[in-house]
Amino acid sequence: MRKIWLVAVGMGWAAAAWAWPVDLDLETNGLEVTAQVDQIGDSAVVRLTSYATVTVRCELVFRNGPETPRTRQVVLEPGETRPVNHRPQRSVVRLKIEAWCESARAVRPGD
Repeated sequence: MRKIWLVAVGMGWAAAAWAWPVDLDLETNGLEVTAQVDQIGDSAVVRLTSYATVTVRCELVFRNGPETPRTRQVVLEPGETRPVNHRPQRSVVRLKIEAWCESARAVRPGD
């Protein structure tokens, strides 16, 4: 029994060693949007949930050291949850994610 416990603890430490810190900066512009970050293997997954009463458009920028920043866009209907994935090309020391959301009705300059 003790060997099984030690193996389980060792596997938990090994799994923790693969994790890397993630910084998430979420700007919702007054909309009711939440974000949860998970790490699955060597990928980061951001789960966006909209509690707003309007359609929401979100843009996420993933930054990992010297890599070119990767941008992802997603449109959320009221009450919808959508995952946004990112798999870095290089080893990760720290992943920074900037996300901002706006009403899909908002018009950007030049549109």
